[in-house]
Amino acid sequence: MKQGRFLSFPERSFLLIVKPLKRPVIIDQLEALSRRLPPRHPRYGKIVNDLGGYRSGYAGEKHLLYTLRSFAERPDLNFLHNVRLLQYGYHFETDLMILSRHQHIFLESKNFKGRLEFDGETGQFTRVDADTGERQVFRQPLLQVQSHRDDFTGWLVKQKLSAEVPIEAYAVLTHSQAFLDPASMDKSMAGRLFRSEVLPQRIQKLLGQKTGVCLTDVQLQAICDRILLMDRPLKRNVLSTYGIPQSDLITGVRCPACSQIPMLKRKTKWCCGRCGFTGNSETVLPPTMRDYALIVSEYLTKKQFMNFCHMENGPQASYYLRKQRLQMKGGTKGAVYCLSDLLK
Repeated sequence: MKQGRFLSFPERSFLLIVKPLKRPVIIDQLEALSRRLPPRHPRYGKIVNDLGGYRSGYAGEKHLLYTLRSFAERPDLNFLHNVRLLQYGYHFETDLMILSRHQHIFLESKNFKGRLEFDGETGQFTRVDADTGERQVFRQPLLQVQSHRDDFTGWLVKQKLSAEVPIEAYAVLTHSQAFLDPASMDKSMAGRLFRSEVLPQRIQKLLGQKTGVCLTDVQLQAICDRILLMDRPLKRNVLSTYGIPQSDLITGVRCPACSQIPMLKRKTKWCCGRCGFTGNSETVLPPTMRDYALIVSEYLTKKQFMNFCHMENGPQASYYLRKQRLQMKGGTKGAVYCLSDLLK
């Protein structure tokens, strides 16, 4: 199923408002950061491990989307992925909201492999690695999504929106090699924490139930509009998060073909000493500047550009920056260039 199936298009209800699933920017940030740290850096292993976790989570969300493909044509359902809202002074983020006039459904996906054990009393969720036997403790996903449900109810009240529609919360295990230990499940989890294969039937049954409450089209529209308006996606400062000084970064122009750093300048061309790729500034500079935007800042000066790209010729650097057609603040001297367009 193509991603576009969850976008708003004319043949579906005018009510439909959708926030589609997108690749989390933290994956791009950690990929860029891992490219620009030496493998022996003390934080390198942690970064690579976290990157694997975020990739796994994104894969789980894509699998969740595939599992729900049979609901893509329903004009009464509104799919909103990775909504992050502020409530009680803190942000909460839900993997998937499915909003309708009669009920709302919150889904939290977990793409864990191995034996999964749950403790309903303590809220402890343990994964036992199938290969190594290593035990890892995580936050219990059902409690997590139920907390988000309660936060959303409070958010609706604060926004003076209709909060009467019931909200069902489920935790879904998306990995094909996840083994759910039934002995560790208590009654509070029954029917609310399950494998992804069960999800379509659970949702179909839920949608067939009469709740006794029904939003008007205008009320549902208002909720969806306000969510999209108030959504605040998280963009981390990865250097601060991992305690890495900027001076630890490997600087220089990155090869677009093999990611070797740095490329060498040969007259009007940039050359890669590893794979032999050769390109002009229009080809090789945008990926390097995107790395800077992901890792350091979405704004840079000419001096910062020259330092990061190993350029010594000031007029030439100014020429390259003008060629990129970046948004600019300030005059020619002391100009600050905005790199946000490179992140789209």
